[in-house]
Amino acid sequence: MINKQKIGIYIVVLLLFTFYNTGMAQVVSDDEIAPLNKEEPINSKFSIGFEIGANINYLITNVSDLNATKYTSMKGVNFGVPILYKANDWFDIKATPSILEKNYSMLRTGYYTGIYRDTKNTYLQLPVMGECSFGGEKIKGYIDLGGYAAYWNSSQIKGAMPNILNQPQYGTYINNTNTYSSTIFQDYNAYNYDEKYQFNTIVDNRIELGLIIGGGISYELNENGKIYIDTKYYYATTDQQKNYQQGLVPKYNETYAFSVGYLYQLKKKVSTKKAKLTKKTTITDDSINN
Repeated sequence: MINKQKIGIYIVVLLLFTFYNTGMAQVVSDDEIAPLNKEEPINSKFSIGFEIGANINYLITNVSDLNATKYTSMKGVNFGVPILYKANDWFDIKATPSILEKNYSMLRTGYYTGIYRDTKNTYLQLPVMGECSFGGEKIKGYIDLGGYAAYWNSSQIKGAMPNILNQPQYGTYINNTNTYSSTIFQDYNAYNYDEKYQFNTIVDNRIELGLIIGGGISYELNENGKIYIDTKYYYATTDQQKNYQQGLVPKYNETYAFSVGYLYQLKKKVSTKKAKLTKKTTITDDSINN
């Protein structure tokens, strides 16, 4: 009988001990999953950067009705701030607010050699392109295709023309001989000018629309940034002049640009949950007695 009682007591003590340990384990488990919100930065889908380069511009027009006249290309510079949205691994959408020079020169030939006018135009331009990329992880090639809108912001003209009110002493003869002048500036003194062009609201079309095609190569420096080299062709689809009279010959800009630049991938903060171990007071017989 005594042995049976001792065995029963041992069983009850063992059950109580097991129950106590299970309860403590449950308390710790509940505490461990107490959530803690924390914001961590990760790469976003947007990148921003800067680019600088040079270009060459042609004025496309017909001069067949102009005597001894031709238009030639001129070089210029361009600056931009590319903003890129990464749609997926191979396709991006890119906009590059830019300041772009579109310069050209008008020259007279033959007897009129020496007469010229250089025109330096500054445009505020916004191209929007789709960009398809290909290649490895570090080095990638890409192709751009899209359109642009531009505003003809300013223009500077520099040149020379004959001054009909200021003739040399001997007119069309050179040194009072029977040799005739070979250029107009032997008949007239030159008038040189360098001034800001004054826009005419009736004549000048200051809004330019056009198409873009281009491509380049980029190199990833790290997970946050990359450098690139690219070239673009801008083809204007709008005339430099308004349709203010009949018989006008259209004038279009055609620009080839080369740029080097840098893109930085922006960060964004996201909320994450992490485990936090908190202290929890448990009620025991000793605490009640105290």
